[in-house]
Amino acid sequence: MRVILAGLAASRNVCLVGIDPKHAELSMWRPRFNRLVLGNEVEPTVTLINDLLVEIQRRAEHLATTQTATLQPTNINPWIVLVIDEWAEIGAAGDVKQRAHINGLLRRYLSLGRAVGCTAVLVTQRPTNDSIDVGTRALTTHRFALKCGDRHQAEAILGVGSFALEQLHSSAPGRALWSTGGLASSVQFFNLTDECVPNVVCAGLRV
Repeated sequence: MRVILAGLAASRNVCLVGIDPKHAELSMWRPRFNRLVLGNEVEPTVTLINDLLVEIQRRAEHLATTQTATLQPTNINPWIVLVIDEWAEIGAAGDVKQRAHINGLLRRYLSLGRAVGCTAVLVTQRPTNDSIDVGTRALTTHRFALKCGDRHQAEAILGVGSFALEQLHSSAPGRALWSTGGLASSVQFFNLTDECVPNVVCAGLRV
């Protein structure tokens, strides 16, 4: 997630919006985020996603006047990237019905936002079929699986039949499987230490 965030933070016309149920990772990047919800409470989480859906509707109405199918990023309409660190804990302070409502809102955001420059980075350290909503996963374009302990964890992220079992045997740091819906390929992520993050955030603010 840090590697992806570093690229996004240093990119022009990118608006970062975040939800960090653990009050941990995204706090380090706070100056670069336009909005950031810390904690797993239902109300601020629902409010943020609903606000993003309102923005998607505004952009869709604007796009209808341009006679094009895709909105290009500008200062007025930057790419909006919703970053969720620990997807499994989003809205965890609520009951089952409230969490299902949040997942429904997230699915709407992903399905409606792509054409108008609104996307998401969803991260979890607990990849199980219970914690990962399959309907939401189906709307993701790129899926990365790191340090999966077994086939079931990898399948929860990548999908059934998207990788060979021998691909899970590599334990090298930063080694991951990457799928865009088809067969997975091996990729290498590099480590971005705590000490490096402030410099990356400052660089992003300058941009």
